Amino acid sequence: MAAPKNRKFRFKNRLLSLDSTTIALCLSLFPWAKFRRTKGAVKLHLLLDHDGYFPTYAYISNGRKHDVTIARKLSLPPDSIVVMDRAYNDYKLLSSWTENNVYFVTRMKDNAQYTVIEDNMVPISGNVLSDQIIEFRGF
Repeated sequence: MAAPKNRKFRFKNRLLSLDSTTIALCLSLFPWAKFRRTKGAVKLHLLLDHDGYFPTYAYISNGRKHDVTIARKLSLPPDSIVVMDRAYNDYKLLSSWTENNVYFVTRMKDNAQYTVIEDNMVPISGNVLSDQIIEFRGF
């Protein structure tokens, strides 16, 4: 019996990753980049399009700029999927994305209040713990 052909998995929707990284700088050489009392830094915020792995948005800020501040400035295409960490959990932002048909994948904060609307099937073998459609509760 022949081995099955490798099939490349593809999303039907545009897949984007949103993240930032802090780049340490010597404070004595770059006094304008004060991050902490004795440290300097800048932060690179990046939106990566997985179709070709090219950045579609890059922004360099001071090291203190919170990640979600930059995410609020982004204009994301409808029907895209944004993967990000929990630093971007801003319910007003997530609501506006939902209203504009932008999907997101993230880990929720421990204190998130939501109701599960739909549980989707996940593969038995894999790293996905759950796939749910949720609705936030509260304001």
